[in-house]
Amino acid sequence: MRAVAKRLIDANGRDIQVTRRSRTPVDPAEPWRASVATTTSLTVKGVILFADLEQVDNVTIERDDKIAFISAEAVEDFNVTALLEDYDNVVDGTDTFNIINKNVIEPGPVGDSRVLYVLQLRK
Repeated sequence: MRAVAKRLIDANGRDIQVTRRSRTPVDPAEPWRASVATTTSLTVKGVILFADLEQVDNVTIERDDKIAFISAEAVEDFNVTALLEDYDNVVDGTDTFNIINKNVIEPGPVGDSRVLYVLQLRK
């Protein structure tokens, strides 16, 4: 299933960036003082669609929300230590979206069989 998800997304998706922001204190002994912001990003193939109108309830899913599909295999190709669930934003061309909700399609043992990341996006 992993290979099929990657093949379909590679064939039908486009390059998107998934970014993560973190703040590191300049002096760890005084973390309340100034900190340095760092951004980590991955460029992966993804498919982004509008949320299904039948799911829109204007509470958890709003009308303009989008859903991004990213293959787990594509993310693992980067050998990153942080999982995609730890990322904050998706950049698609000139549009930046906040990640509102993250789901992992994982039909087998936890951590061993990730197939697909499904991200709910909102501007």
